[in-house]
Amino acid sequence: DKNKNTVLNVASSGSPSASPVPSLQPSFNPTLNPTSARFSEVVSILTPSIQSFALSIADQHEKEEEKERVKLLVEENMIGSWNDSRSPQYRALLWLSNEDEYTQEIIYQNNNSSNFPIQIEGHTTTKLLLKRYALAVFYYATNGEYWIDSCNFLSPDKHVCDWKSTILPRGRGVTLCVGLEDERAPFYLKLATNNLTGSLPNEIGLLSSSLQKLILDFNFLHGKIPASLSTMIQLREFKCKESHLTGSVPSTIGLLSNIKVKIRQFYF
Repeated sequence: DKNKNTVLNVASSGSPSASPVPSLQPSFNPTLNPTSARFSEVVSILTPSIQSFALSIADQHEKEEEKERVKLLVEENMIGSWNDSRSPQYRALLWLSNEDEYTQEIIYQNNNSSNFPIQIEGHTTTKLLLKRYALAVFYYATNGEYWIDSCNFLSPDKHVCDWKSTILPRGRGVTLCVGLEDERAPFYLKLATNNLTGSLPNEIGLLSSSLQKLILDFNFLHGKIPASLSTMIQLREFKCKESHLTGSVPSTIGLLSNIKVKIRQFYF
């Protein structure tokens, strides 16, 4: 619907009273030897989709050399990070491989079925894994261990639609998540005033087919607005007031055919 607005709201009018830096750095002691077979299988499932996603970002540029440059940069950022055991991407892979029950079921189904694409709860396994991976990267990139409300993120036995607050059941976490049987069903990600620190990862763009609202007001985010924002074809609202995000909104977001962009105050 061309009349629907995407509201991009990144403003700052003062300093929050809470400390923007946790008193302790998040500790991370990765399993030295993750279940290698499962880890490799997760990588093999995710890699083609992420390569395709990198190409979709690159295709928004006109010159071929620029397309190739952007594609390589995005792949290095998203796939190259798997080689760094401290990165949010590696930590998300480790969680999927070692703890997530849904991933275990996906791999089991992939290894024991001749029918493709395989579905779990109406979702193709690749789309389901991508969504869990993207949200796990987001969790680690924003130091989820220090969120005020965990919102049940990274619950290994719960569908992502159940990654929501038990304190504010209608107001925080993955909300408006209906139709578990439909992988394209829209949902909101609302985590305002929840002590998110760190930066927004490019992996947020992997949620482009269903994420409609991204509400992150009154946190302590910094860094650049990710280029992947321009690929979010369902996004209607992005709010990040009282943040320290830098850079500009991707110009290509205005090229999306099904939205009308409305930019409110920006402060960088």
